[in-house]
Amino acid sequence: MTPQDFITKWGPGGPAFALNERQGAQPHFIDLCQLLGVPLPGSVGDYIFEQDTLVLGEARGYADVFYRDHFAWENKAPGKNLDAALKQLLTYSLAGQPAAAGGVRPPHHPHPHPVQRPSV
Repeated sequence: MTPQDFITKWGPGGPAFALNERQGAQPHFIDLCQLLGVPLPGSVGDYIFEQDTLVLGEARGYADVFYRDHFAWENKAPGKNLDAALKQLLTYSLAGQPAAAGGVRPPHHPHPHPVQRPSV
């Protein structure tokens, strides 16, 4: 994917611009990985979409993209609150207890990355 392809697809008037947060998070991240020439989630262990995690207060949450010991990523649609996304990620990273049986331990010190699809 070229930079122009990315802008055409995800920028205003592009076919993916109007996707809501849930519809656009994974395709946007895949396109971004292809643009940057980096591995996609699922290509290495503990690098996945929709990581189930424990948050403070024993609630469950999901990081849009999670790569253990590297980063956690929360995607927001254009115009959404990135402060809330950062708070959400930090809540995941601060949860100190392991998840229930079958779950995974939350990331220890990820680099939280709230992102907003571009309104280029």
